[in-house]
Amino acid sequence: MQKLGPIKRIITMTNEWFTKERYKRNCIDMIRDAGYETEIWNVNKVVFSVEAIPDIPNDLYRGEVTVKNFKSREELREELRKCRYDSLILNWYADWSATPEICTERVRYCNMTGAPVLGEVWLNNLAAYYEKITPINIIRRLYKKIQFIKQNNNQLLIKKWPPIYNFAATPAEYMPIYRFTPKSKMRFIHAIDYDKYILDENKDPKDEGYILFIDQSWGTHPEDKSYNWIFSENEVEFYYELMRKLFDLLEEYYNKKVIIAAHPKAQYCGKEYGDREIRQFQTYELIKNSNFVIFHASTTMDWIFLFEKPCLQVIYDKMNKYMGSDMYNIKSYCGLKTFDLEQDSNPWDYLFYDRLVYQRYLRDFVVTDETDKRLFMEVVLDEISKI
Repeated sequence: MQKLGPIKRIITMTNEWFTKERYKRNCIDMIRDAGYETEIWNVNKVVFSVEAIPDIPNDLYRGEVTVKNFKSREELREELRKCRYDSLILNWYADWSATPEICTERVRYCNMTGAPVLGEVWLNNLAAYYEKITPINIIRRLYKKIQFIKQNNNQLLIKKWPPIYNFAATPAEYMPIYRFTPKSKMRFIHAIDYDKYILDENKDPKDEGYILFIDQSWGTHPEDKSYNWIFSENEVEFYYELMRKLFDLLEEYYNKKVIIAAHPKAQYCGKEYGDREIRQFQTYELIKNSNFVIFHASTTMDWIFLFEKPCLQVIYDKMNKYMGSDMYNIKSYCGLKTFDLEQDSNPWDYLFYDRLVYQRYLRDFVVTDETDKRLFMEVVLDEISKI
């Protein structure tokens, strides 16, 4: 049997809609510039039964990286066999990726997460696979995936072929996964969204007098079908109606306009939020200069807390079914009160700010003393160079 050789190729494995924004976030250029053969593997159609995510165009990145879109597990496994001896897979959000195939074909890999409190959900999901733990806030969202993983004996496969590294922006006490991969190295690293803060030459926040809403493309997200989240037009319009009413209340009470920070993958049809201004790919700057922020369960909480902006978490019943675990984790960790769009009134009474909680959150989920001056992928590549 051929021995494992030095790492020559790094493969970013994803099941998400891999936009140019995602390309930047996953630091593809840094991997390529470090001298590795660089590939992006889209396994959405392998992992999910619904073909919801478009293929990544092969020429999207001008041929600078190799793009492969897989249609079946057999096709994926065949390709994995070819790269078994000289490659490393960066297995992003590994709890719902093609981990069984990676382990079966014995390709070296690292589990990657750059998310904060939502990362805690990620890690507990992974632990649930190994130990068959089924806490209710995980099962609501991932029951079918957990069943699938159990059927494929994923926990046994990973024990036999564990990742080389678990990279995560979460300290050990929040990470049950480390108990299940004792042969893997744990590398605690700052949240990937903290990179923007490192690169920001002017970190002083301003208050430009607007209220910001972090849109998550609720009901219209292009990946909803992957999770069997199917919404009728009436359900989607009802959500937008609730949000418009909330914005009307806040604008009248504070005499400030609401601006929408569009989700990077959002595709708007018209007046979803009335005549309000919608800006895309500007979320960091918009948070930095806002008066306060409205959100559901976005990972952009990193920036909300970094700039110490008051926040308002809003929910409604339909969201609990699909995003309940994410929203509950944030609520329970921070101790904030959530505003129910259908039942509550006076949203200004639910505005949350607690400097001590913000600092604890940043310490637990966003920054580490060791890496807070280096970019996320710089730390990862430094560790990979030691393999």
